[in-house]
Amino acid sequence: MSMINPNPFTTRPEIEGTFGVVASTHWIATAVGMGTLERGGNAFDAAVATAFTLQVVEPHLNGPGGDAPVIVHEVGRGKVEVICGQGPAAAVFMGPLEGRNFGKTLIRVAPSTQHSC
Repeated sequence: MSMINPNPFTTRPEIEGTFGVVASTHWIATAVGMGTLERGGNAFDAAVATAFTLQVVEPHLNGPGGDAPVIVHEVGRGKVEVICGQGPAAAVFMGPLEGRNFGKTLIRVAPSTQHSC
């Protein structure tokens, strides 16, 4: 296998698979995502299942309004695309939330001229 790291030392576990791979910050969310793949779901199904599980098991780190950096490889076209769902929320989205705090403190972020992707 040409993709195996020749350096045996690493500070992070390396993962690889022949059927599919799911990785997250919590083992339960990873198991849910992998279970989705095993039941016939695709990568997007697994990602959504993993994300919803992370909102339950790590609510202090994840939520529906979080960042979404996505790398997509479409096998049929042999093309890789990046979807950058990062940065401040659009003002048009913040409008309906004005005056509603949903039990949380909302912080308005000024629009940025630089993006992280």
